Amino acid sequence: MQTQLWKALLVGAAAVHGAVAQNVTIYGAGELSETVTETFLDCLTSLEPAYRVYVDSGVTVVLPPGSNQTIVLDGADIGLYDCLTISEVMTQMQVAVEDTVEADENQENSILASTVTYAWLLAQGAQGQTPIGTSLPASGDNSTTTTTTIDERSMSEDEGSEDSRLAKRTHYHYYAYLSDYSTCTSSSLETRYGSTCYNHNQPYYGVRFENAFAEKILTMIIWPHHRCENGNVRSFTVAPSSISACQARTTYSYYGHYVSCKCT
Repeated sequence: MQTQLWKALLVGAAAVHGAVAQNVTIYGAGELSETVTETFLDCLTSLEPAYRVYVDSGVTVVLPPGSNQTIVLDGADIGLYDCLTISEVMTQMQVAVEDTVEADENQENSILASTVTYAWLLAQGAQGQTPIGTSLPASGDNSTTTTTTIDERSMSEDEGSEDSRLAKRTHYHYYAYLSDYSTCTSSSLETRYGSTCYNHNQPYYGVRFENAFAEKILTMIIWPHHRCENGNVRSFTVAPSSISACQARTTYSYYGHYVSCKCT
């Protein structure tokens, strides 16, 4: 782990909003576990539709079965979300899902999930993830505000006063570690709020995200486009009280939201 990233991660402070501070687990690339892989594949192949799989920069990526299709983890593809959030899968595999609305050439290497094996994933370069350290939780005091962003908040009319809306947003914060390098070195730290699109004028090439809560799962969606629009969407989950492994992917915009954790 590079010195710059460790400095960013180790400047923690007590958790905000009355929560008790506890160490956050930092994940990095690790050896792919055969047992965990089989658990994930058994879950994946039990689902309909028949998903496809390919490997990108060590990440096992799940695709919908056909072209010009999306995956909706909180809707039609809720079963896939359940597979992604099996505790050992969420903490020991690097797994993501993508749409095929604007498919890239890497997706052409995908095969049906029913034909995927542990050996095939290893041959394709798939990696697991493993704890590489711990840190105190980040805090808003550590985040930077120098990056040019467009903060697009979508608020419904029945959410109450501005004060109550701000309190709600603050409660569901997470942290973004944004880097100009695909290895996620020299990351800037940004405080972010759930159910909000964040947009950057210039792309980042490596991103990590910190789940600020011990009993919630953070789902991140990242785009190689502005304003959380268009295709090439990638989604992945971040385990409670943890910082995700690096996603080596061009990112202009991103959106995160929390779901209460069953953690079974």
